[in-house]
Amino acid sequence: MEALELVSNIFKALLPVFGVVALICLIILLIKLIKTISKLDQTVDSVKVTVDSATSTISSLNDTLSVVNGYVKELNTTVKTVNNVSMTVEAVRAACERIVLKAIDKWSKEYQQFKSMVLSMLEKLDNKTKNNNSVIETEGKEEK
Repeated sequence: MEALELVSNIFKALLPVFGVVALICLIILLIKLIKTISKLDQTVDSVKVTVDSATSTISSLNDTLSVVNGYVKELNTTVKTVNNVSMTVEAVRAACERIVLKAIDKWSKEYQQFKSMVLSMLEKLDNKTKNNNSVIETEGKEEK
């Protein structure tokens, strides 16, 4: 029994020491937990600031997109106008091309007719000249 009493006395002496060590560990753990919670609060505040900044940026982006949409609508009107003018210019070009081709075709036909007429007149004149020359030659031979 004396051994048990000895062990009991040792544990009685050590128990306050273990209690103090456990209490110190608990205090250290509590201090670290408080620091972690403080850092967590700072992180949450930082995230809140970031989210607020992102919300502000998104709002600004929405305003910018509204302005851009207005410009796009105005540009759409301009593009339609340019497209209409382009189509009109193309229609005028095609009409002018048809007119010029018809004029060239008509001029070509008239030129061919005029050319044929002139050639036939020259041929008739040439034939008359040959006939006159042959008549003169035959008269000159008869006189001799």
